[in-house]
Amino acid sequence: MLERLKALVRKRIPNPRDDHDRHLLADVATHGCHVIKVPRVDSAPPFAYSIGLYHNFTHPEILVVGLELDLMHRLINDMRDHIRAGTVFPAGSRSSDILTDLECEFRGVARSHYVDLFGYARWFYRGNDFPAIQCVWPDRRGHFPGQPEFDPTFCEIEPTYERST
Repeated sequence: MLERLKALVRKRIPNPRDDHDRHLLADVATHGCHVIKVPRVDSAPPFAYSIGLYHNFTHPEILVVGLELDLMHRLINDMRDHIRAGTVFPAGSRSSDILTDLECEFRGVARSHYVDLFGYARWFYRGNDFPAIQCVWPDRRGHFPGQPEFDPTFCEIEPTYERST
């Protein structure tokens, strides 16, 4: 019973306030998600994230950091297509289906980062009650963030917002 109630609450969408909101809601309904692209600001890297994957597919929203905005948009849409086809990218998993000739890893995003990262998603979900994962990729030698051999210059390009354990 509680799970059914949570599903009903999750499906409740906010009322649009303007044309931006209507566009977001139309994308979520038509395409399965909307992608927000945030350009570089000062020393903070650019990032992009999905809105609607949890609503439509009960899959965590996806965050990508540090690439060109349109590339991050395409990557999120590609992941959405995989999710729509039944693929699940749980936190802690890796996939070689997203980036050509490169494995990526999915890490949970702590809710303490939601205010800084997921503003419009927080409006859509009416708060922080949605899961999110970050898609990270290895350095040039194939090491992921957090591994001792990882190239630290990648940390500035691709910060990870992983849950603390």
